[in-house]
Amino acid sequence: MPISMETDVGSPQHNVESSQWERANAPDADGCPHYRRRCEVQAPCCSRFFSCHLCHDESPRECQESFAHLRYAVTRIRCKACGTEQDVTASCTSCRTRFAKYFCGSCRLYATPGAEGIYHCHLCGICRVGQGLGQSHFHCVTCQGDFGVDVRVRA
Repeated sequence: MPISMETDVGSPQHNVESSQWERANAPDADGCPHYRRRCEVQAPCCSRFFSCHLCHDESPRECQESFAHLRYAVTRIRCKACGTEQDVTASCTSCRTRFAKYFCGSCRLYATPGAEGIYHCHLCGICRVGQGLGQSHFHCVTCQGDFGVDVRVRA
């Protein structure tokens, strides 16, 4: 996949070629068992930084709110390479570290997709596992959901 240089929050997807990502990211640099990324997100509920929403929800803390439904409210992140706090973006504004192989500014998602891929459905407004609409999935306007092309009823 080509590298997109768009890194602002208004630009939904940002993919980095696998070889470039592997060269730039050491296996031990991630620090999270849930997602492979080089940044921490600031939880809107308690203002603390965590590697991901699951790390937040699993941590012993005084904050009792689940971070899962607050993903879209994230406005600040911190680079794991240099510690710079910054607005949500695909790469560090200071050291230029790319935070993840896949970035979606709309969903505040930093991830390394498996072979199945990740795409943002502009009709659902969320990221999903798959190669994309018209490739591995289709969007049903009646159900307002995405489904694998293999389940589509053919006439």
